[in-house]
Amino acid sequence: ADTATAQSGLPVIVMDTAPAAVLGALDDPRVGGHPHPVVVNIGNFHTLAFQFRDGQFVRLFEHHTGELTPERLSHWLRALAAGSIGHEAVFADKGHGALCLDEVRVPLELVALVGPRRAMLADTDLPIYAAVPHGDQMLTGCYGLLRACADIEPKWRQPISDALAGKADRSLW
Repeated sequence: ADTATAQSGLPVIVMDTAPAAVLGALDDPRVGGHPHPVVVNIGNFHTLAFQFRDGQFVRLFEHHTGELTPERLSHWLRALAAGSIGHEAVFADKGHGALCLDEVRVPLELVALVGPRRAMLADTDLPIYAAVPHGDQMLTGCYGLLRACADIEPKWRQPISDALAGKADRSLW
């Protein structure tokens, strides 16, 4: 997410939809409560996958969805969890690349899916889970954008956290 100031003096925050959806998926209790989930946004044109450990991002890759088969995507997700994914290999496979901050292998126990083409992995043997933050998978990206806003604007952190936890001060509405 990036921030700027509009002519009104209010901050303007811009974020790409794929990482917003990945961040929003962490609001699903099963995903956010897992020690090392892989969260995958399978979009119409791009697939973006993040590996988290103890709430921290450790690796990612981005690929062109149209270049992926269920088997190929499964391969990359296994490499991501294994810590063996490499930028050059993903790029050579017609993807955008990968970033691996560490190579610590973690068991592939939860692959949380979001995005319009998440059904691509339905018939694989991966431990897939359709993330449903706050009971509505259609708003996953919106929840992620709110979380990003809370990270960027400290004065918004508590009101956003309270609202997402169902503790919002309704007198403000």
